[in-house]
Amino acid sequence: MSEVRIRDTIRLYWNMTKGFHWPFVVVVLVIIIATSIGSLTLPWFYKLFFDTIVAGSVGDPETAQRLLRIILWIGLLGTVQWLVWRSSGFFSAWMYPKVEGILRDQTFTYLIRHSYRFFGNQFIGSLVRKVNRFVDAFPRIWEKIQWGNLSMTQGARRRIR
Repeated sequence: MSEVRIRDTIRLYWNMTKGFHWPFVVVVLVIIIATSIGSLTLPWFYKLFFDTIVAGSVGDPETAQRLLRIILWIGLLGTVQWLVWRSSGFFSAWMYPKVEGILRDQTFTYLIRHSYRFFGNQFIGSLVRKVNRFVDAFPRIWEKIQWGNLSMTQGARRRIR
């Protein structure tokens, strides 16, 4: 029996999820871009906020107006980051059952095409367990990609501060 490599498994997942290619790419790119923008701009707005406090006078309405604008920008960026985080979680919850169903159907369809002798020589429970492990590995791999990229950009944010 030949050795199965990770590259082969990922290629098989990619081929089996034909209708979901664009959502995968879009979600990963949106997470990386939105988190990176927030990670780079939020510390700058915090610095601008405190510089304005130090440089401005206490009762100056122009300073108050500028501080309010900075606070609104900070709130807007925080809201965008939160929305990206929540929408990626929603997308994952929407996508996983559909992709797992497709994977399960295609895998069992492939398995059922084997000969009668194959099923006579194999324990059926072990075949079902292998199929279930194959299908259950998909969300784990996708979560590593999705949340790994997100935490990678969040790590950059922590280093900047």
